[in-house]
Amino acid sequence: MEFFNKITVRARTSFYLSIAEKLFEGLNKTDEGYVQAKEALEHSWKWLNGDLITGDQLYEYLENEKDTGLMVFGYRYKNDPVKVLIWKILITSLMYTIWQAYQMENEKYLPQTIEDVDETIIDDFMSYTNKCQSFNTQWIELLKSYLLKKFQTNDSNELGNPIQKNEIMKVINGV
Repeated sequence: MEFFNKITVRARTSFYLSIAEKLFEGLNKTDEGYVQAKEALEHSWKWLNGDLITGDQLYEYLENEKDTGLMVFGYRYKNDPVKVLIWKILITSLMYTIWQAYQMENEKYLPQTIEDVDETIIDDFMSYTNKCQSFNTQWIELLKSYLLKKFQTNDSNELGNPIQKNEIMKVINGV
């Protein structure tokens, strides 16, 4: 996604989160891990909006000692071809957000799960979304146009202005 180099860190993160948020609608409130996934998304949006949430706090939603992280729940859906993709998308968007949070904190030592995350994770993310039945390819063009218009930069390391969840979701919900 070439346009990623032309938008702020927050704009790139909002791209992941808005698609994950939209596809999250494919899970049921009674699904195991639903509450944790919802909380992870909410806290990721709060970080994106500029709230004082650390990479470590976000990482607790991915993996933790209580086995209530998204990685655990995602694995439990490995035999469900529809839900496993949604979980992979949720996990990838959370991993990217965590990585960006650590980058902004200048953290040198990352958890092992996050060590290999970088801008190329978009390839995995797009692979999962393109296989997801409820994914609409128009979302990409809508988001791309909006993000380039509002959050374009010459410095790909620029954090950029906070982005409200309801602001970006209006763009993707316009389809």
